[in-house]
Amino acid sequence: MILETPSNPPNQDDLIKQLRTFLAGAGASTRNQVNPQLSSTALHLLTNLPAAREAVLEYFGSVLDGIVSRYNPQQERDQNAYNEDMSEIILEDLSRVLSTLVSSSPSPWAPIVSTWSLDCLGKLSTKWSSKICGKQGPNSTQLLHEKMSAWLGCSAARVLLDLAADCLAKLMDSKVDTKMENTVDYMMSDTESCVAALLETSVKHTPHFDWVVAHIGSCFPHTVTHRVLSVGLKDYITASKEGEGEVSLTKVPRLLSVVNILSHLATTHQTDLQTAVHSMLSSSLTTTPPSPTHTATVPFLLSLSTLSPGVRRALTSDLAPLLTPLLDRIPVLYPSWTSLYFPSPNALLSNITQLLLSTDREGPHLLLLLLQAGAGEGDVASSARTIMNNLLADIFTQVHNLPKHRTEEVAIFSGLVEDSFQ
Repeated sequence: MILETPSNPPNQDDLIKQLRTFLAGAGASTRNQVNPQLSSTALHLLTNLPAAREAVLEYFGSVLDGIVSRYNPQQERDQNAYNEDMSEIILEDLSRVLSTLVSSSPSPWAPIVSTWSLDCLGKLSTKWSSKICGKQGPNSTQLLHEKMSAWLGCSAARVLLDLAADCLAKLMDSKVDTKMENTVDYMMSDTESCVAALLETSVKHTPHFDWVVAHIGSCFPHTVTHRVLSVGLKDYITASKEGEGEVSLTKVPRLLSVVNILSHLATTHQTDLQTAVHSMLSSSLTTTPPSPTHTATVPFLLSLSTLSPGVRRALTSDLAPLLTPLLDRIPVLYPSWTSLYFPSPNALLSNITQLLLSTDREGPHLLLLLLQAGAGEGDVASSARTIMNNLLADIFTQVHNLPKHRTEEVAIFSGLVEDSFQ
């Protein structure tokens, strides 16, 4: 351990002296130098001089880059054993100090440390991916868990990943997190700010950063799923306002990152994703009066479902029993959906039809719901009949456009077949 915690708070003159020492040393140091004393001074300033925080974290970003540059996954310890030992001590002290700050004051330290850790991981992943994971060709089939395993062999990456995960864990354990309000323009909770940093870094450094997203998501599937959906919904509303209507998720980098993260989580944590999606949907249809976030929820989920089979399955699985008691709420929200998010003629109808056509599970239950709803009177019944007629027309077209009418290639028919054997 290099850093010794003084028993008494440092005086101002001592801090100024150490700040000058740090600035002179940081300005003269290079990536390949290992300077334990300078790192100790930096950590002392980080703890006792808030104004130096940004400079200290920038310095440690350079230190970590140097550690990764010297790391060789193919070799054991060599003549640079001293540098390796000093690097490990620096990493231990850095981890200990930042973890202590996060534990003692989750807000504001957790969002700060989380954002910095993720930013460092993004930069390192992009810069050193070939070195750590091996050169990847355009058609590389290296699996995500293989990349994760390769990176976790590097101590600098492990420390950063542990810090980012620890920040989320501390925020979930603490009482400082805020709840969702009935407006889009509220300040993000601390947990959401960490997830927002995850999204921003994913946008900047995809696909090299995907292994980080996979690890964090696997550690906290419930929290990450809920928060990614929440942050994505806000971005969707903002993009809709800027674009005056329909939003193409593929043209909004952070929303595309939302799609990618949720699609990955769907492969390993489908139940958590389904719970989060259904909770969001149910809240949007039961809250009176509906807020802007509640009004945007159904259009947002429909847009996600068009790009992500995992989100589509999460949405449509057990959807019929969830929707049945809530059908009367749809006419209340329908005018806002069409005016704000689907202004083009029949755009909403087309999205719903495509969702049903692509549903390879739970199709029979949704078709039965449409038939039952369409048997009555009123706006809901009329809409159900319109959707069913449009769906049947599209099914007819698909079937007759396939060679030899191979109905097994129509997703909704696959769902009908699977359901018949259950």
